[in-house]
Amino acid sequence: MNNQGASKKILGMEIQMDRKVGKLYLSQSRYIEKVLDRFNMGNCKTVSTLLLLTSDCMLNLVHNLRRTLRRRLMFLILVELVV
Repeated sequence: MNNQGASKKILGMEIQMDRKVGKLYLSQSRYIEKVLDRFNMGNCKTVSTLLLLTSDCMLNLVHNLRRTLRRRLMFLILVELVV
């Protein structure tokens, strides 16, 4: 396994990071567009929202993402061993 640099996408969310100001941006816009299209609401009016996270909330989010990634990696390793 080799390092391919910073992630651009994880679990269907687009990731943008501004290291200068120390902010992390997660976007689910493509997923939302797919859901809206599925229900014939692709031309509805959209509104951007801001989600402010406390440090405890951010740590919990990072912990959950790591746990999910670890589980998916373990599954891929198991599949590779079986196949």
